[in-house]
Amino acid sequence: MYGIARRSTPRHSRRAGTIFSVKTSVTGVCLAAVLYNAFLALLGAHFIPMSYGIVVATEGLILACGLMIVIRYGITETDFLPIAFLLTSCVLAMWVGIFSEAVPTEGIRNALVISIFYCLGTRTRIETTDKIFITCAIIVAIFLALEVTSLESYAWLLKPAQYYAATRGIAEFSLNETGLFANALGFEGRFTWGIYSGPRTSSIFLEQVSLANFAAVLSIYVLCRWRALKPATRAFLVTLILIVLITNNTRTTSALCGVFLIGYFLFHKVPRGSQFLIIPSLLALGFILSAILGASTGDDIAGRLSLTISKLWSLDFGSMFVGNLDAARRSMDSGYPFVIFSTTVAGLFALWMFISLSCPSPKVSSRVCGLAISLFFGINLLIGGTAVFSIKIAALLWLLAGSLQNGWREQGRRSTSADGSGRHSTHSFQARLLR
Repeated sequence: MYGIARRSTPRHSRRAGTIFSVKTSVTGVCLAAVLYNAFLALLGAHFIPMSYGIVVATEGLILACGLMIVIRYGITETDFLPIAFLLTSCVLAMWVGIFSEAVPTEGIRNALVISIFYCLGTRTRIETTDKIFITCAIIVAIFLALEVTSLESYAWLLKPAQYYAATRGIAEFSLNETGLFANALGFEGRFTWGIYSGPRTSSIFLEQVSLANFAAVLSIYVLCRWRALKPATRAFLVTLILIVLITNNTRTTSALCGVFLIGYFLFHKVPRGSQFLIIPSLLALGFILSAILGASTGDDIAGRLSLTISKLWSLDFGSMFVGNLDAARRSMDSGYPFVIFSTTVAGLFALWMFISLSCPSPKVSSRVCGLAISLFFGINLLIGGTAVFSIKIAALLWLLAGSLQNGWREQGRRSTSADGSGRHSTHSFQARLLR
């Protein structure tokens, strides 16, 4: 195969002829995906004017670099699942675009983010993924500490409200004198832990939903890697998650973290294949709870659930099988309808299959990750919006899912390539790739 042929040269020649190793390249792309919004905000606040086009171009460049790394090191049989998901999603998105007479950017972009970072994960040692997660956590903690202790300095440094006004067209709220994203102010009666009285925190993500989802993804990471982490690292990550929950006042992530805590003791006992049932079960539960709670328009769990379920009830034949990009853009706050409008009901089925099949390893950490990801998506798409597709969060989530499979696949390749004396073939693709 192409990937094997490219790495048939001696190890020292490969190292001498390669500017960036796989580890360095993947680390750079993942850190860029998580941090680029804060970097652009910093530039826009103090150096150059920002625009939506710059944001799109930056994200496109990050995805292009990720794709180049995947192609550079060869396509293998381990890439079948993400490639199948990507092609299916792109075809369905273009199908919707034809009937909607518009360019289906969101459906294609979301599939690219998921597929590329999953493929990067399958080319990355879990130890590298550990370093990426811990580095991101440290950076988030530093900016979070600045935001909590000196809100004025944080707002001056990144100017979130100005950034979103310039790049997303979200006008600065006239009563918002903090310089923060408007939703940071919350509203009377909104959920709060009653411990932190300041505006909802955002850290490097500039807005509150992404920080909350980062805490959820970090919880999945801790859940999967708990036994492998050093005690000091465990303490730091758990403390960071708790501080985010308290200062962000996030409802969904608080509930998810509670589920994951229980899951630490139960997930490893759940039969294999159970992840296929999570999303359909949560969707069915959503319909039942919506019927019990009745219609609601508030910004609470009942209101969020009612919004999603009402949109699902209103779907007609055309929306389900032809899609509607205009309706998709109006459904950013309701996940399942957005996926259907942008890629049809077949696109939702493809996403469900990919999520359920993304962690096939029999290892406990992989099974736990598969269950946690299914819960993360199932709950967020039901009572949240499209933030689970944000590259700032999805990059880390799918890197973790892919890298957890890598060790299992590498072990299988070594066992099948061993000769009679027990020595392993030097032609093992993953062994050469990950040196």
